[in-house]
Amino acid sequence: MMLCICDQRVTTDHVYEVQMSNSQRTIANLEELVRNVEEEKHNLMLDLSAARDLCSTLESAKDGLQRQLVSKALDHEKVFTSFPLVI
Repeated sequence: MMLCICDQRVTTDHVYEVQMSNSQRTIANLEELVRNVEEEKHNLMLDLSAARDLCSTLESAKDGLQRQLVSKALDHEKVFTSFPLVI
């Protein structure tokens, strides 16, 4: 059974339409994937910024506690040097 040129053209057109439809669907899926990845990246950047802020806060608190510890150690040393132990 031979297809006439007109039937072949309809078949070829149909194949191209199916390919175009598949390509458009693939593009739409990829665009959605890109949007999801960009949203995830944005959320990760927010998390990173929050983590950096927390690190900075903790570093400041650590520095303050170290200063207090040094101050208390000096106070402790003064007390013990002011009142020597008698054995």
